[in-house]
Amino acid sequence: MKRPTKNLMKVLCLALCATALLAVFASCEVNLPGKDKEKTGLYIVCTIFPQYDFVKNIVGDLATVDLLMPPGSETHNFGLKDISAQRLNELFDADLVVGVGGESDKSFMNELQTTLPNSVKFVSITSYISKLLDELETAGMSVDGEHEEEEDEDEEGFDEHVWTSPKRAVEIVTGLVAEISALDGAHADTYKKNGDAYIERLKALDAEFESVLAHKTCDTLIFADRFPFRYLCYDYGIKADAAFQGCSSSIEPSTATLDYLYGKVKDLKLPAVLYMEGSKPVYAENLAKDAGARALLLHSCHIVSEKDFKDETYISLQKKNLETLKIALGVNE
Repeated sequence: MKRPTKNLMKVLCLALCATALLAVFASCEVNLPGKDKEKTGLYIVCTIFPQYDFVKNIVGDLATVDLLMPPGSETHNFGLKDISAQRLNELFDADLVVGVGGESDKSFMNELQTTLPNSVKFVSITSYISKLLDELETAGMSVDGEHEEEEDEDEEGFDEHVWTSPKRAVEIVTGLVAEISALDGAHADTYKKNGDAYIERLKALDAEFESVLAHKTCDTLIFADRFPFRYLCYDYGIKADAAFQGCSSSIEPSTATLDYLYGKVKDLKLPAVLYMEGSKPVYAENLAKDAGARALLLHSCHIVSEKDFKDETYISLQKKNLETLKIALGVNE
């Protein structure tokens, strides 16, 4: 049952921001799941694609799940200013908002939490990870799953891209199952059953990564781009170097950085130079061409296009990543 003050809070908030928000963002609406139909069961809002896909697999048809940040949007700069009055109105009815938990969405989540009623629960997927890793400086870093020590989850500056490793995805789904079941105990058994089935698929994906990467002939990845793959590399014993950190706002590598990465590709005789989704591939393409390598996309599952949102899942994107890694790491099966 909704609290008596909920509608009053909604009216007051919308009265303050509706005119400005509607004027600026009326053209920014996207057709998201559940948006134009009556909501069923719990209403769960996820900030980005990975947890959206995880939650969909857990709840099935028992709840309505929405993706808050539109496909193709730059999520690191997303804020309350980017939400239309109509969309904000819908969020007042949410039961659960699932964020990442890190520097990139800290301000946004705080804005939402102070705007929406206390009846809306907020959780972060990084809170389900047993050990968090610090974000590394690039252009000289080395990620090595065999020798690095993990950082405690209370450390400042941790890398928030926890979903990039299937091993960590298992932890996230386990945490989400418990969270959703606590909100809707009547369907807890179904959520547990669905969650267990999905975790088995994630464990099978993990086993496939382990099996394939056991046959790699080189152990380093070079990104002419940002590096949101800290957990993927750590968990599967892969070294890496990149032009920028995972959440860097920089998108234009300096000549010195490109020269450094080029030298590393040549010295290690690497077969590929990588870039991530939503970035300009030109730097990786030019570097690869000069070094006699290939430019390949490794998808962090963070920024999905509208096409990917309709056609792909977390697991399908990770299977494509595995094919990329086979080439980039010279896998001989």
